[in-house]
Amino acid sequence: MKFRGTLGLFVIFLVLVAAYWGGERFRRHQVVASQEAKKLFTFSAESIRSLTVTQLNQPAVTAVREADGPWRITVPNPTIKPLQLLWTRVAAHLAGLTNERTVLEQVESPKEYGLDPPALVVEAQSADNTSIHLEFGDVEATQRFRYGWLN
Repeated sequence: MKFRGTLGLFVIFLVLVAAYWGGERFRRHQVVASQEAKKLFTFSAESIRSLTVTQLNQPAVTAVREADGPWRITVPNPTIKPLQLLWTRVAAHLAGLTNERTVLEQVESPKEYGLDPPALVVEAQSADNTSIHLEFGDVEATQRFRYGWLN
């Protein structure tokens, strides 16, 4: 094969590699953009100052933290030492919560979705005094997600 033919094939190869790389980069950008569009909240996990978690038939547990400080339990007993990693993860998962599918804007019968009474209630307060009240019910039909209600 002559040098010009080899050079031409090499240029075609470089164009194909660049097109593949550009397509993959564009696809990854679209995936990130679609995930960002599904996010429910705009605040970060670090801005959450108070979390209250209430399980069905259990007393509420409240933890608070100051900016860049550790979590501390205030309810039911302030002498309980919190597991820092657990509360930090709860805050991170709350801040990153996404809406995979909206079933109904107004639920006429919350009992159908396990929301009367809810299996889990999470309340949070952020540094800018944004309050959140989330109720979680049954697992939906695909067994991947839970029904939730944001009040």
